[in-house]
Amino acid sequence: FAYPPPICRGLARGRALPQRFCATMTARSRALAATRCAVAATSSAASSGAPLGSSAGVGSSGISSGSGMVSQMLPASAWSAAEDGAFRVLRGLAPMWITGGWVRDKLLECTDTNPGAHREWQQLQELAGCAPGDVDVLVHGMSARDFHRRCLRNDALCAALLRPPTLVAARGARALDTVKLRLPERDVDVTSLQDAQQHRAATAGDAVTEGKHLAVAGLDCSPAAALRVDAEHRDTTFNALFYDPFAEQVLDPSGHGLSDLQLGIVRMPH
Repeated sequence: FAYPPPICRGLARGRALPQRFCATMTARSRALAATRCAVAATSSAASSGAPLGSSAGVGSSGISSGSGMVSQMLPASAWSAAEDGAFRVLRGLAPMWITGGWVRDKLLECTDTNPGAHREWQQLQELAGCAPGDVDVLVHGMSARDFHRRCLRNDALCAALLRPPTLVAARGARALDTVKLRLPERDVDVTSLQDAQQHRAATAGDAVTEGKHLAVAGLDCSPAAALRVDAEHRDTTFNALFYDPFAEQVLDPSGHGLSDLQLGIVRMPH
C-alpha cells in the first residue's frame, strides 16, 4: 500500500503518524503480507497429475456442454451449516453463482486440488489474524435493485439476517449496485450480471438504453458468454471461478482457473 499524500507530506516534515492511522496500517499490512505470501505459496505448491476439470453438463444456470466450459463438481456437503441455510434461501430467489475467494478456498479446503497451498494458506490466515472474507454472489436475469426488492419480500431470508438487506448504490469507483446481506457467519455481497453487462456496454459506447434488451447492442447475452466476459475482469484465473449451488458445479469460463489452482500458477484471465 501507499501512504495518502497528506501523510507523505507529514512524514517528510518529520511529524509523527496518528495512532489510529498506525493501527489501521498495521492491520492492512498484515492482511497484505498474508495475501502476498499465499500467492507465493500457491505458486510454489504445484501438485502433479492431470489438470482438473471437464466439460460442463447442463445446470440450472442454463450453461450447456455445447458452451465448452470447463467445470468441476463441488457437492453441497462442503457447505457449513450456516452456508447451507443461506444458500438454500438465496437460490430460491434468483439464478445465481458464487464467485471469488469463497470458491477458491472451498476447492482448497474440501478437495485435493492443492493440499500444500491449502496448508500454507491456513497457517498464514492464523498468523495474520485474517477473518473470513465476504461471499461474493452474482445473480442472473435481474438487476441488483430487483433482487433487493425480492429479498425484502422474503420472510425466510429476512429472519436469517442480522439486519435488513441493504442496497448500496453504484457511485464513483463502485461501478455496480450491490446488495449487502449480513448473516451470522459471513456477509454476502450480491451484484447483478445484467447490471455488469449494461455497465460495460455503456462504457464501451454502445447504445443501450433502459428497457432495451442487450441484444440491441449486438452483445451475446447467453449466460456462458456473460460469465466469460465477467471472468476477464477479475484479478486471477482461480478467482474467476463461478459456483452454481443448484447444480453443485464450479464453472471455469477462462478455461485455466481450475488447473492453475491445482498447479500453483498465478496469472490474469485476460
